[in-house]
Amino acid sequence: MRLRARGENFFQTPDGKSGRRLWREPVLPGGPLKTIRNPLQNPAMASTLVSNPYSDTHAIRQHHRNGCWAACLEWWCKCVLGTTGYTQDGIRQNSSVKSMYQSDSGTGTQYHTWSSRYGTLETNELLSLLQGGPWFLAASTVNNFNGAVLQTKLARGPVIVGFYDLSGNTWHVNVICNYDSSLDMALVMEPRKGKYMDKAMADFTVASNFNLLGWRL
Repeated sequence: MRLRARGENFFQTPDGKSGRRLWREPVLPGGPLKTIRNPLQNPAMASTLVSNPYSDTHAIRQHHRNGCWAACLEWWCKCVLGTTGYTQDGIRQNSSVKSMYQSDSGTGTQYHTWSSRYGTLETNELLSLLQGGPWFLAASTVNNFNGAVLQTKLARGPVIVGFYDLSGNTWHVNVICNYDSSLDMALVMEPRKGKYMDKAMADFTVASNFNLLGWRL
């Protein structure tokens, strides 16, 4: 192996003065080394136990601490509807949607932006949102959620799921992209991390007395 000069770049010397140095890259007899993409730089390329049929669509990270549902809806629009016209920020700024998460529908209590409840949707509000345009999903709460139930919903496409998440001690929303019955695990788009990851079915049910599901008609 030999070294080949590639170019110069500037750096700071210990005394604070700028300097230049020549850096070199290894070259194999067959030619320069090829750039290898790092799967960690692209969440869609990251390895999971459950296969991902939607790897061409990048996972989306939520912008607001309580905006998991909005990030999931943005992802669903890009993946299923093939449109980039609905962003999580745009969805959250919609006046009718904003009126939902700014207050308690039962008491009328208004939430300030610093409130832990600000940005959250109540169960009936999220169901209503999923059933309306542009998503027009079948949506309901489900007891005894399991792999068999999930497989029937996945037959038409990705499934929105609401569940109580123990890791965050709060209600949370994911998109389920696939399910492996041999592992009893699902492949999800996790907006909190902005990546695809495996989750055991028990993760959705262990702390939830019901689950909210939205699936394609």
